[in-house]
Amino acid sequence: MLDLTSLRSRVSVFVLLVAFGALAYFSVREVEKAQKEIDLILDEGVVGLDRAEDMLQSLLDLRAAVISSLLPATAADRIALARELDDRLAALDRQNDRLAELQLEHMLREDESLALKGLVDVAEESVRQIVTQIRTPGGDVAVSVRDATDVSAEIDACAAELHALSTRVAGRARVADSEIPDALTNAQHLTVAMASLSFAIALFGLVRVVASRRSAVAEYVAKRALGRTARVPVMAAPEPRLRIVHVLSHTDATRGGAIQALLLAREQKRAGHDVVVIANSKSRHRAAHATFRPWMDAGIEIRFLPMGAPQRVWMSPRGVMRMRSLLRSIPHDVIHVHRDRALLYVLAATAGMEPPALISQRGTTRRFRHVVIAVAHRSPCVHRIVAVAQAVKDSLVEQNVDAAKVEVVYGSFDVGRFDPERVDRARARRELGIADDQFVLLALGELNPRKDPATYIDAFARVMTTHPEVVALHAGDAKAERRTEYERLGAERCGERLRFLGWRPDVPELLAAADVVVNASVGDEGLTGTVREALAMGKAVVCTKTDGNPELIEDGVTGILVQKRKPEVMARAIETLLADPALRARLGAAGRQRVLERMTLAVRVPRVEQIYREVLAERLAAAGPGRAAPVGNAALPP
Repeated sequence: MLDLTSLRSRVSVFVLLVAFGALAYFSVREVEKAQKEIDLILDEGVVGLDRAEDMLQSLLDLRAAVISSLLPATAADRIALARELDDRLAALDRQNDRLAELQLEHMLREDESLALKGLVDVAEESVRQIVTQIRTPGGDVAVSVRDATDVSAEIDACAAELHALSTRVAGRARVADSEIPDALTNAQHLTVAMASLSFAIALFGLVRVVASRRSAVAEYVAKRALGRTARVPVMAAPEPRLRIVHVLSHTDATRGGAIQALLLAREQKRAGHDVVVIANSKSRHRAAHATFRPWMDAGIEIRFLPMGAPQRVWMSPRGVMRMRSLLRSIPHDVIHVHRDRALLYVLAATAGMEPPALISQRGTTRRFRHVVIAVAHRSPCVHRIVAVAQAVKDSLVEQNVDAAKVEVVYGSFDVGRFDPERVDRARARRELGIADDQFVLLALGELNPRKDPATYIDAFARVMTTHPEVVALHAGDAKAERRTEYERLGAERCGERLRFLGWRPDVPELLAAADVVVNASVGDEGLTGTVREALAMGKAVVCTKTDGNPELIEDGVTGILVQKRKPEVMARAIETLLADPALRARLGAAGRQRVLERMTLAVRVPRVEQIYREVLAERLAAAGPGRAAPVGNAALPP
């Protein structure tokens, strides 16, 4: 007989659950939207100040050129001076356009932008009149002191307005940075609490649904998931051979983080451990599975599981349950996750399982993009975080992650592949169509603003004007629209002497063909892998002083460090190396020696294994004496 009371009760609970879940979901979305708005405001402030600084430098260069027009000069000098003024005007135009392109909706009012543009236009027109006078044939430079003084005053007015504008933008950014996040943090905490409670209720409801079919498992999961504490699981002492699961939210094996994880897995497999890799398989990235094939051919067991876009925070319940089922089917002592999304999936999927050792890999200094990711890294369920550089550890500690659980282990490279003695430089150059007497610059990495290809292009454009023997290459993947944008910029500034090669698997051969390797990254990285590989090939490197790069590049010893977004400084460093082969050889040799001492697989793999065993020993000691039992998922009921 149908129990109507029981049915009404269940329907009521279900409706309540749906309503609460919807409320939590929309609250989270609103907080995410607000967080993105704040990030946009701060990013606008930083980018705006950088552009303003570049434009101010262009104004000062133009002013100096105008003052020099007062000096007597020959006809040849007049032509050179006119050309210099034209170049300065073109540079100022570019900086003015770059500043105008910024949609500083929160930082720059329209009237302020128009006022600055008007001042710059007046100054440019006056300078063009001076250029016309200089190009007048016959006699000395026909520019009066009054004309030059008037133009100088106009440029000074531009600079003053630009400085005042920068001050206002900086003040508005400080307000956004200090006041808005405080209010936002409280909303985030409340929202996360609601979402967590909703997830717990949903999990409880799911357990009740399957109870009729699998009552034993349902009872176990309900007790552990809803009453999850820091209780130490029953486990046995680890054996010499470890059972390791690597979880990657990467959708292909072309990025540095994925390659580092797969290198580690391969060497652990060779050392005799049982290793399984779980990789992300977004449906529209299925073609990228082919990039994992060489690693599978090397003996690594790789399983694919949909985890969605790597940048997303919220997870598919179906995906979480599939991850849980997969982890239950793989015996493991250690779960090592790579990227934030992989960590979130594993934490949700292992509710009630508590793996003996959960290790998270962190390869960037970027601040946590969402409060959920911050909570995940601070969770006691994450036993260690492996940071790829001291700069990454410092960033984590600044974000309230316990320093005691963060270990610094530098990334590594394949010594067999990146060996200058094993790569034929002459053949590599022939295949690229490069002559023996040409000087080659090379930049590696994805075409995106974080890698700042624009500065590399600008620096090369400066170098090529006085060094016709220099050519430049760029190798790296890119989205179609970004590739088009940077190729257009490169063609405008450098013509055919700058070539974009796209993604290439033959990185050692490209490095062998190069004379100097350039890295223009502006931040949000750990320790740039391409710099490590360039040093392994014995190449001189010009690199920005950002994130963990100074831990690898010691200025004047293993390479040259330059300020970010300073193409003129980068160009001077390149010209220094171009003129001094002995310096290039000395820097390259010292750099190779450094990476061989600190950043090989022979150094990295034992250190990571030591971390695994330290965590397992700590967990075993915390469990107390006489509590030996199987480890990992073997402790769960069938």
